Amino acid sequence: MKREIFQVELVTPCFLRGASGAEPSAEWRAASIRGELRWWFRAVAGGIHAGDLEKVRAAEERIFGSTTRSSCLRIVTLQSPAPIRRPFGRKLLAADLARLYRDDTVADRLRVMGQRGEEGSNPVYYLAFGPIRKEIERDYLPASSPASFRLQWGPGAPAGQPREIFDQALWAWLNLGGLGAKSRKGFGSLSCEKNDFYTAPATREEFEAQAKALLAAVQGCTGLPEWTHFSSSSRIFVGTEDVKSWEGALERLGAWAIGFRRRYGSMSRDPRMIDGVKLGGRDYEWVAPKGSDLRKKIPDRAGFGLPLPFTRNEFDPSLGRKVTKGESVIWGSRPSGAQREPREKEQDSRRASPLLLHVAKLGESFVPVLTYLPAVFLPPGGQLRFKGPPRNSFPLENGQQRIIDRFLSALETNGLIRELTP
Repeated sequence: MKREIFQVELVTPCFLRGASGAEPSAEWRAASIRGELRWWFRAVAGGIHAGDLEKVRAAEERIFGSTTRSSCLRIVTLQSPAPIRRPFGRKLLAADLARLYRDDTVADRLRVMGQRGEEGSNPVYYLAFGPIRKEIERDYLPASSPASFRLQWGPGAPAGQPREIFDQALWAWLNLGGLGAKSRKGFGSLSCEKNDFYTAPATREEFEAQAKALLAAVQGCTGLPEWTHFSSSSRIFVGTEDVKSWEGALERLGAWAIGFRRRYGSMSRDPRMIDGVKLGGRDYEWVAPKGSDLRKKIPDRAGFGLPLPFTRNEFDPSLGRKVTKGESVIWGSRPSGAQREPREKEQDSRRASPLLLHVAKLGESFVPVLTYLPAVFLPPGGQLRFKGPPRNSFPLENGQQRIIDRFLSALETNGLIRELTP
């Protein structure tokens, strides 16, 4: 049996929840590592095999097994960090957020006012919505913690192309992905020491060269993928400035997201023109606390992933006043062959964001990394809608399909990121 040991460091906090106990604590879990490696294997194999699902499944089964074939790979966790629950990040006022976004003109629409004046926003918490709301709601594995795991290859371990794809997937997970909840928002980012089985990038130049090699390997997969995997349409960006701490890198990613998304489409606060379209009166007016045309259409920001939660003010006749309520944008489709099925029995699901955020630790610097894996956003028959009545459905529109391209273009225009091209 061949054993490969990997010493890693948690670059950013990791919300990796265990499965035991009434209130499970954070836990370094082999099952989660295996799940990430399997997902990234599919993503890389999809690009190598030009989206041929049968070839991808065959390659995947050789390593991870199936219902009819045992896996030749076992993952064992070794050194584990101790969970904590300690606040991090800081609140920034609108002017500070605008400075990180490199556009002073956006400060007005970024401002959040409270009873005592401007409240400010914690951009790191903004990325971690879920595990963090107003405060941290669960334990996590802390940043800068060492950890390790072992890959054990049994009889039948593949060589040749399947193993090459696995090695590329391992690199992609460690350098573009993460582990645990909110891993697509930069949490659970890892760095790994060089060893006999893995060549870790030690500098920005090495990282960029290895990322370009991955992109070059999937250029033969053209067209929009039917499911999420690498293709010639995939794009990788790096921040133009090195940062001296993981908090600073996540703070920038959060501030960029806030700078672009906050009050997007507000009639009074968003004068932008994108792709010849005036944003004022779109999106924010349709679902927002002060929206004027609630549920008129689906917000463009749904293209960042679903569900898309909002809070809004709604008049409650029983109380005689407005109350704040939560709602979410989701997608739904009727089961095949059941076109007359009542809407209450419609299927609905999540749609993970095709934009993945990561913090790479390269030497003593921390670099924001953004990976865009465009693919068909909804399956055939899928429609966007609001959770709960009324159950009106909306087709996917250009505003949702183009929103991530617009976001990345805005960051490039502001000189915040640079694209890596093979």
